[in-house]
Amino acid sequence: MLGMLTPVRTRDAKAPLVQLWEQLNWGARLMVTPNDYRAYHLYRKGRGRREALRYLSGPRAEPLFKPLNLEIELLTDKLAFENHFRGAGLPVPRTLAVTAATEHVGDRPVLSTPEQISDFLRARLTAGQQLILKMLDAERGIGVRVMTGIDGEDLLLSNGQRAPLGQTADELLTSGRVWLIQERIVQHPDVDALNASSLNSLRLVTFRHRNGDVDVPIATLRIGRAANQTDGYSAGAGVAVQIDPVTGRFGDVGAQKPTYSLAPIDRHPDSGIAFAGRTMPHWPEVLELARAFAAHAGANRYIGWDVASTPEGPVFVEGNESFDVGLAQLQSEGMLTDEFVTLIREETGIDYKVKRLPALRPLDALSSLRRSLGPDIY
Repeated sequence: MLGMLTPVRTRDAKAPLVQLWEQLNWGARLMVTPNDYRAYHLYRKGRGRREALRYLSGPRAEPLFKPLNLEIELLTDKLAFENHFRGAGLPVPRTLAVTAATEHVGDRPVLSTPEQISDFLRARLTAGQQLILKMLDAERGIGVRVMTGIDGEDLLLSNGQRAPLGQTADELLTSGRVWLIQERIVQHPDVDALNASSLNSLRLVTFRHRNGDVDVPIATLRIGRAANQTDGYSAGAGVAVQIDPVTGRFGDVGAQKPTYSLAPIDRHPDSGIAFAGRTMPHWPEVLELARAFAAHAGANRYIGWDVASTPEGPVFVEGNESFDVGLAQLQSEGMLTDEFVTLIREETGIDYKVKRLPALRPLDALSSLRRSLGPDIY
């Protein structure tokens, strides 16, 4: 794992030995990952322990979500999510069919043979409907396929590629997973212009207090690249831009995962559209719906929602009971403000120290990093 501690070599970077020491020291105390160290620019001169203490790493955030989100199936099961919130009259995606019998199917058709799947996809796509395939319980857009049409025996995908229809149907059934076939969400022209091959979704965080009040403290727009079918910042070279949660205005610059670039990005790498001066569509409605979704989220109080912007208004695609705190803190000075620390202490009893480094816990840190091993870490 030491190979992941490679120092950043830029003009404003600290000496390599200082970077190595900080990553080892803060990693063993704050569970700061190599990705965190780069993403939050802690390698830069002038950014030290005081700044590092204000960031909440993924491993340190794990205990935070458990007492605040006690009904996670409502969020992790996409059909349960759709049934629950649609039943409350709130805008969610529409599932047209599923590929295996499971709970919460309702009156949706269950497709149990390759022929049934192929016939269903062919009929819908031939009629001009665009579709999405996604796994019932997958995260980070894993496995998502966006189908824009059909040409003979080939599915046409949103990124310009093709996929054999029969092979796709076979793969869905042999994967051992439940797949959903949903209508593709048509996104608002202002968001679609940034990148048309992916659904560029907003990660919107809500916190519901014990008294029912709802805060919306964090908003981040994730924008895919021309070769991608999803917007996933953590799983690819997508761009994340912070959105002012009060006004809906874009930040002037976005960021890519440090694996791809450490430089701030002021425009989309493919479309060339600048971020400065833009505003998310329907922002007052986004905030109103966020509070409504939070109020109907059962025993879940701290949620990261994925929200799509359409010409008619926002659609809440899913809720995440353990959202990516790394994404939430990009281009910020960290989540652990004095106000947030006080709120969490009062609501959960968890006390994050922001004035001094916690004790060394190298074995705990190593264990947490190994459990978290995956695309978000590096």
